[in-house]
Amino acid sequence: MGIILDTKPTSVSIAQKINDYFHTTVAQKNCDGCSVNGPHDWNIRIEAAPQNLKVRLNIFRNDATDKWVGEGKNRRRLWRHYKLLHALRTPNTIDLTNHQMHNFFPLRYTLNSVTSHSGNKGTNGHYITSTRGQGGQINCISDSNMEAFSQAQLQQSPQAPLTVSTSKFQVYVLTYLRDDVPLTSLRRKAAKLMPELRNKKL
Repeated sequence: MGIILDTKPTSVSIAQKINDYFHTTVAQKNCDGCSVNGPHDWNIRIEAAPQNLKVRLNIFRNDATDKWVGEGKNRRRLWRHYKLLHALRTPNTIDLTNHQMHNFFPLRYTLNSVTSHSGNKGTNGHYITSTRGQGGQINCISDSNMEAFSQAQLQQSPQAPLTVSTSKFQVYVLTYLRDDVPLTSLRRKAAKLMPELRNKKL
């Protein structure tokens, strides 16, 4: 029902990270279909798309260090827990049409809400949500406080509300709503053929 993106400070954009999610190259991967132990192209295709699509940015990290504590059976490696800062601007629309198994149906999403985090780690700090409501009005909500947001503020990263908080918030979870697209007669015909195409071995 969603996509998890691994972010880095050098990442170009969220849109590019989404494209990378659906098509990437794995350096070393043994698969069931071949005996090659080397680079493989990894492609993901959408069979059925959700109405609400969540995109989560992996900003909370756990990395193993070279330090150890304890003795004998109690010896364990120390891990570094931290938050990865980024300034990736949130796209208002994403088009996943070409990532479908049957791409003759348009598949586009529009941004509905953004959840952001302020603080050093996920175990502390504060979360806010900016969301689009009735009539297209966008509000930033922090606990019991609310502030009107513009479209630019909704897409900004980090998010910087003016009244509900003085902190800057890293974009964490994006929620998109699928655009309703009217079906043409050609698409209706294709929809009837989809079960037959799925069961047919090509």
